[in-house]
Amino acid sequence: MVRLALILAFLLLAAIVDGASPVHLTSRSGYIGSVGSRFRFRIAIEQDAKNRAFCLQWASEQSEGQSCDSLDGERAPATIWREVTFRTSGEYHVVASLRRSDQDHVSNVETIRITGIFE
Repeated sequence: MVRLALILAFLLLAAIVDGASPVHLTSRSGYIGSVGSRFRFRIAIEQDAKNRAFCLQWASEQSEGQSCDSLDGERAPATIWREVTFRTSGEYHVVASLRRSDQDHVSNVETIRITGIFE
């Protein structure tokens, strides 16, 4: 739990310091669901020759996961779609992060609440 809190604090600080973030995360499935619900995320990334990798990470107190891809700078897609199925109830922090060739990391965070109705 402490590790998760430190990671989220670092990522939030990086997003705040950066100002206008070049990576934007939105849920196309809402922000509340039941266990087993599939959530569809749209990640918009400003095209830049320095873009090298993208990760979508999700974590709660009981579960965590990630999906990562390499990017080819300006030739990378401007929009990436990911679907995530949450298997346990709780509050998930979903983080889209972008790594650049200059080792700069930029992030955007959303919170999803999963209820245990069908557990």
